[in-house]
Amino acid sequence: MAPPATAAAQEHGPTKRTSSLDSPAEKKPAPGEKVDSGAAATKKSGSWLSRGSNVLVGLFFVYVAFVANTFRTILWPKFPDIDPRTKRHIPKFQNVISEGDELTARIWVDEEAFPASKPALAEFNFKYQWEEFKTVSRKVNASISQERLKRSQNLFLSAQVSHAPSGRVVKATGGLVKSLLPPERAAKYHLPTGKLCPV
Repeated sequence: MAPPATAAAQEHGPTKRTSSLDSPAEKKPAPGEKVDSGAAATKKSGSWLSRGSNVLVGLFFVYVAFVANTFRTILWPKFPDIDPRTKRHIPKFQNVISEGDELTARIWVDEEAFPASKPALAEFNFKYQWEEFKTVSRKVNASISQERLKRSQNLFLSAQVSHAPSGRVVKATGGLVKSLLPPERAAKYHLPTGKLCPV
């Protein structure tokens, strides 16, 4: 006859045995308890990285704006109206010749520049216009003798532009004959002997 404990076990059915190798059940956190997981730590580090990158981008744009402002002050400088040393207003001068002013041009062609004893070969008036300037051309016959060329003497074209309201006069001169130096000749040698060939 079996003992009472064994009989009771047979009546209730087989029991499930657990060993130490089986993984224990995960412990659920109690209400109000803080849980530090790896995902939370990764999220926290990612937020710091995003904030740092945003700060770097903002600093880069601030630096670009600073450099652009520096170039702007170099290209378009602002001059003060008052002298910092004397504490007085700085006088500002406009162009002497204004848009639309009438100018007088005189042209000479002679052996000397601006000959005082000869009248101008051509004289005409024109208006000073920056955008709509109209060119004025005059045909001039210039001849020079062979003797003057041998002596390296030239004919000069002289031009004078005067502004009557201000009394300003601008002069320019240039030679009509352009002198060129003869090109240098390369030395030639006789191949069999290596001697310099006569010119």
